[in-house]
Amino acid sequence: FNTFTYNFTKQHALTLGGRFEVVKNQFGIDVQSNALPANLRGNKGSSTTNTLVLPKIGYTYLFNANQSLGATYTQGYRTGGLSVNRLKGVVNDYAPEKTDNYELSYKFMKEKFVVMANAFYTKWKDQQVEVIGSNSLDSIVQNAAQSELYGAEVETSYEFENADSLRLNMGYVHTQFFSFKDKNGTYTGNFFPDAATVTAQASYWKVFNDSWKAILTSRYVGKSYTDVN
Repeated sequence: FNTFTYNFTKQHALTLGGRFEVVKNQFGIDVQSNALPANLRGNKGSSTTNTLVLPKIGYTYLFNANQSLGATYTQGYRTGGLSVNRLKGVVNDYAPEKTDNYELSYKFMKEKFVVMANAFYTKWKDQQVEVIGSNSLDSIVQNAAQSELYGAEVETSYEFENADSLRLNMGYVHTQFFSFKDKNGTYTGNFFPDAATVTAQASYWKVFNDSWKAILTSRYVGKSYTDVN
């Protein structure tokens, strides 16, 4: 995104940005297996052209030199593609996906102490999801009609007098498919696969000199589901 920022006063600022793309893609898969019927073997291909306008708008309010509050809206995009079920030899075109992203952020800085926090909401359209059947070979990428995620994050850091620092962060996210089904069933209301609800991390940064430092990190990732079932 190229961005333009206009400062109304020392406390108020507006940010505008955008991205324009013409994306052309050509995909091809060569399916060869004597165990498959003749109509499922051979070259499978697809080509797509997408014209994109992705906007960005943001507002920042400075309480003082140490604190600020911001709000942003952006659109995201990922191109479509071609997916093959290696067990059944079935080929599937999946469409591009788009996201509407909303974020409210807060930042506090005082000397060597920093706190950053944000709350976010993302509305997903045509989300690309891998659907797994009887095993890992029986899988294919499909588009969910709609889905959402929302949550919050907080990160803090403190730098000691000897330049060492301690950093802590924690995140929470809720994920859900609004409308997603195929011939095997419906996944509406399910969580996203591989999306842990809670994550956390603590790290200590030991600085020896300008060239060397050591980092000790402890990370927690909560439970998550491995597939949309």
